[in-house]
Parts: sequence; structure tokens; C-alpha cells
Amino acid sequence: MTRHAPQIVSVSIGTGSAICRPGNSRAAFSLIEVTIAIGVVAVALLSLLGVVPTGLNTLRSAMDSTVEAQIIQKFSGETLLTPFSGLKDKFSETTFYYDQEGQAQTSPTTNTRYWLTANIATPLYPGSATVATSDTIADSLVSVQVKLVSAPSASAAQKRTDYFNILVPNSGN
Repeated sequence: MTRHAPQIVSVSIGTGSAICRPGNSRAAFSLIEVTIAIGVVAVALLSLLGVVPTGLNTLRSAMDSTVEAQIIQKFSGETLLTPFSGLKDKFSETTFYYDQEGQAQTSPTTNTRYWLTANIATPLYPGSATVATSDTIADSLVSVQVKLVSAPSASAAQKRTDYFNILVPNSGN
């Protein structure tokens, strides 16, 4: 078996020269390539950072909608479980307060994020232009009109008001 001595290759670059051994060469990026790569990464990161505020606003809006739906669901359940004869006493011209997680509060505090105002009315039936005045109709169905204000202490641009109507039938209780 014969051994070969390593070959030395002489490379001329510009005015200088370098000696390289085969298999020992190093590949590297030039300074311009690294600068361009950093620029591309910086542009990509800046565009991603520009989308963050929009994403956070969308997240806040989705959270508000979820909590509002939970508040209305709880309130609707409470009105349906209240005896029909006690609806006017409990919900007429009444304001309820909720924190940012939708938990009921007894009075407005610094943590109050939602105000729910309820009012009892005689329902307007489909196809009629006037409120039903028949005693039998008024004794069988009541409309609870709900106004839900999100962030009541915020500026007008941040405040959101939603209106709901809950029809409560007289189920005999």
C-alpha cells in the first residue's frame, strides 16, 4: 500500500497569494451577504411588530364579547327563574354592575367594567304597530329590555353599548 503525500495548491487572489490544502478549505459568508441577511430579518421582524397592536385590539374585543355574552346569559337565566309576579319589583329600572371577568358586584367600584340596566315593558308583538293592552297577553308575557354598557368610565370611542330584549313567559310561578 502506497501513501501519497498531501498536495499543496497555491491560489492567487488579487495581489496576494494563499496556500490551501485540499479538504481543508473553509466556506464563509462575505460581509455584504451577512448585512443583507440582517436587513431582510429586520424588515420581517418590523412587519410582524406592526401587526401586534391590531392583534391585541382584536383579542380585547373578543374577550369583551365573550364576557358580555356570559353576563347576558346569566342575567337571562336569572330573569327566567324569577317568579313572574316578582319581575317588576326585581328588574324595573335597576342597574347591575360587573367586573372585567363578568362577576356581579353589589355597587360600582374601580373594578367595574360593565353596567347592565334593566327595564320591564309590555312586549310589542310581530305584525302589530302598538303595544298589546289585553290583560290576558300582559299576564302571560313580559319583555325585559337590557342595556349593557362596556367600560362605562372610558372615553366615548372606547365605550360600547349593546341592547338586548328578553321575553319572559308566565310559566305559572
